[in-house]
Amino acid sequence: MKSISNTFNSIFETLRDTIKPYNVEVISQQSITDPVLNFISSGYFVFFLFLPLTSFLFIFFGQNVISNVADYFLNRKYSTEDSAAPYFYYQFTGVFINFVSSAAIFSSWVCSLFLLYVTLGNESLHIYRLCPPGLENWISGDLFVQDVTFQFDALSAVMLFVITFISLIVHLYSFEYLGFDPFYMRFMSFLNLFTFFMMLLVTSGNIVQMFIGWEGVGLSSYLLINFWFTRQEANKSSLKAIVMNKFGDAALFLTMFTFIAFFGTASFSVAFTTVEVLSNTSPESLAVVFLGYEVNVLIVLAWLILIATFAKSAQLGLHTWLPDAMEGPTPVSALLHAATMVTAGIYTIVRFSYIFEYVPSARNMCIVIGSLTALFGSMVALFQFDIKRVIAFSTTSQLGYMFVACGLSGYHIAMYHLVTHAFFKAFLFLTAGVIIHNLNNEQDIRKMGRLSKFFPITYIFMLVGFLSLSGMPFLSGFYSKDAIIELAYSGSSSFAYYGFLACALSAFFTACYSIRILYYTFFSKLRISNVYKGTYDKAHNLFLRTQVINDISKYFLVILLPLFFGSIFAGYALQHPIIGMGTTFWGPAVFISNLSFNSVYYEFFVPGYIKILPIFLSFGGYIFTYYLYSRFGKKFDAIFDASRILKIFYSFMGKKWLFDVVYNKFVSISVFKISRIIYTQVDKGYLEYLGPNGIINVLNFGATRVIAFIQSELGASLSVFAIYFLFILSFVFLPY
Repeated sequence: MKSISNTFNSIFETLRDTIKPYNVEVISQQSITDPVLNFISSGYFVFFLFLPLTSFLFIFFGQNVISNVADYFLNRKYSTEDSAAPYFYYQFTGVFINFVSSAAIFSSWVCSLFLLYVTLGNESLHIYRLCPPGLENWISGDLFVQDVTFQFDALSAVMLFVITFISLIVHLYSFEYLGFDPFYMRFMSFLNLFTFFMMLLVTSGNIVQMFIGWEGVGLSSYLLINFWFTRQEANKSSLKAIVMNKFGDAALFLTMFTFIAFFGTASFSVAFTTVEVLSNTSPESLAVVFLGYEVNVLIVLAWLILIATFAKSAQLGLHTWLPDAMEGPTPVSALLHAATMVTAGIYTIVRFSYIFEYVPSARNMCIVIGSLTALFGSMVALFQFDIKRVIAFSTTSQLGYMFVACGLSGYHIAMYHLVTHAFFKAFLFLTAGVIIHNLNNEQDIRKMGRLSKFFPITYIFMLVGFLSLSGMPFLSGFYSKDAIIELAYSGSSSFAYYGFLACALSAFFTACYSIRILYYTFFSKLRISNVYKGTYDKAHNLFLRTQVINDISKYFLVILLPLFFGSIFAGYALQHPIIGMGTTFWGPAVFISNLSFNSVYYEFFVPGYIKILPIFLSFGGYIFTYYLYSRFGKKFDAIFDASRILKIFYSFMGKKWLFDVVYNKFVSISVFKISRIIYTQVDKGYLEYLGPNGIINVLNFGATRVIAFIQSELGASLSVFAIYFLFILSFVFLPY
């Protein structure tokens, strides 16, 4: 045992020395204690933080080994005909894989807690940048050298906490939800890979690493959405997600090269310092020639980043992939929509706040698109009947709120709403998953009803989640959403007032669809049919697929309790440290110019009636929707069919403002036609005729003529003469 222990110690020390940073840069207004600095700069910290990558490699490439070990213990304990054998196999592999993957995420979560504790406990401005040894010249050229750097500041700490916490809950939740799936190991490995790339994105100290994390998140989301790859809808949804996100990837790719070409570095700290100095001293030095015109480089960067974030965070126009991503397993929906992929766009804007603060046009566009998206998502959710799709459109709407806050320079408020949204949105998805799981994968709310009789605890969970989403006073969503609405009202521009009206209307519609889905699921007439209990086989007079409807299991209950309390108390607990007056939490991680002072002191510009307006809108939505559905629920179809205008309106909203129709009938078909012409006329036409086929034809023609000439009498004589001449010539030049 001692030799084994020594072996493990030597391996661990080797790993520690390999990843131990040689260069630590600390920027602070006051001294940091040595234990804190030593731990952050040690190899242990980076090693434990990025354990999800190690877990992915171990699980994904060790699937066969793990299966063989499980088979070995299975054969020793059970016979092949024992009915308990499959259960033992899945329990063995499931528990082991869940332990490995969850332990990796747990280690990362503990590290994020430490960073968050340091950031909250030390009232100073500090940034930690780490560079591992051997990677100090990761990219090296004549005029450009870039290290691999990890940047840990308040922004990274908050994002790391949210990502690792939600990911840990999803990992534990997946054990019971997908534990008996034959590809469970592959699923857990993809979850680890997704978490790693998201962590890489938010901890990168330069734009090149950030781009790698950005692309990795897109790839991992494709793998997770298409986890059930035998389903055609899953294939379509995953392809749609990755194609729509390619618009954003291309924009960020151009951003990266523009960033490096102008600043001469990929480092955020160097570039942002340069921007701040040049903007205040010599703004004309920021001019570049773009498409033949002389423009400010900050404008180019800001608009490119804006396009990238619109695609990644599913804003209006590039949003169509997000609702369709529901084809993946429910834990994937919670992970993608709550705290990770869709919030990467918000994080990117906040990280580049040093650039956006000097580009008012980009921030105004942020307000316009964010307001439209918030209104669009809340209105369309009112006309959807898939429980997961309703929650997905609510995600789109809430992301619109965050963009409005960023457009008004309220980056700290956007991050505040991001944190609270992560709690109640993950809570809603996972709670909805409990209902779907127990109702034989039924997602249509019209086929449910009076489920509070069967799921009393789940009903309480869903009620709390939707009330927090809609801004019920003293729940988490109330504090962050109201802060954005008040910030929009305090703005002095017409864009800010437009954002205020759109967000206020969206708050009303959010309350409406929250009560609507609760009414259909828990309050309306009982609609549970035998499809949930079993299918009747008339030929054999038997019930098949018998299933008993039970409430949430104790395992799910324990897993969801942290999200339950977070949906209630997180908003109040984090309000003062994150957006409180005079807080120094964000430090240099977030930049707000002096011209945007209203984003910090917005509370002093808002009258009392505006502060209570969201409360009246929420309660008005609750009462109006419940009365409407309880009184006219059965007559809705007849009412909409009676009026042609109402029927068109219902169809327009049900088809999600016809975005999919327009894309399919005009954009997709046009692209397919152009692609076919290019393929048939160019690739298989001119290029092959002038390229491979043309060269072959020329060679064949030339070779045929040469051979025919050689076979002739004159050609044979000349050939013999040429051979003798070359033979003699070789002897002449041989000594040299």
